[in-house]
Amino acid sequence: MDRNRLTLRRVTTHGRESREDVFVRKAELCNEARKVIAESVLPLNPGVDPCSKVFNMDHTGSVAYTTANTTVEQVGVHLVPALTAGSNSQCITMTVLVRADGVMLPPHFVFKGQPGGEVEREVRSCVPPHVATYSVQENAWFDERVMLKWIEESFRFNATSYSVLLLDALKRHKMDSVSDELGAMGTSVHFVPPGCTGIAQHLDVGVMSPLKTHLRQTCAQAAVLNAMPTDSA
Repeated sequence: MDRNRLTLRRVTTHGRESREDVFVRKAELCNEARKVIAESVLPLNPGVDPCSKVFNMDHTGSVAYTTANTTVEQVGVHLVPALTAGSNSQCITMTVLVRADGVMLPPHFVFKGQPGGEVEREVRSCVPPHVATYSVQENAWFDERVMLKWIEESFRFNATSYSVLLLDALKRHKMDSVSDELGAMGTSVHFVPPGCTGIAQHLDVGVMSPLKTHLRQTCAQAAVLNAMPTDSA
């Protein structure tokens, strides 16, 4: 196998399309976006870098706090306490928006809780609008209501004039209410074809994983600094 530059690899994706088919669909997506940029973005934004009018959005779920399985303790100690949040249920959804010129815009977080409840009041008191925007949803899901709020409070202020937005081909992204809202802003939406995420959705490939790691580390540090109650492991 070494002689023929072959190696055993774990399967990462399953699908009915070959690798060649996936690259063809990626090329079609790129050509479609280039056409819109050439025919609409450039004429309607004279003198502006077209890359500043091309946006990519992606979101991912994460657990803010995780239960500790190991810690450092003195030899011979039988009861080992762990500093945790008490459960693994503190989920959030993190939404990232970037421009094609490399500018990363303020994120949008979806916290688990009841809209208008205690969680929302607490978040409102500590999240300045210029740092991030947020929503509260029963399961921390990016549903239709949250998607529309993200458009109104985050995307609208960054996508002025005619623009292009690349999204995953999810049902909530294709809802009529979402399409109408983005269309009214002059935003041309293009969906990453199913199966092409690994080569066409750059946020998913190279950004989300380190961001989630950083988020968990930051939350863990905050838990220690805030001296949260300990749970027995």
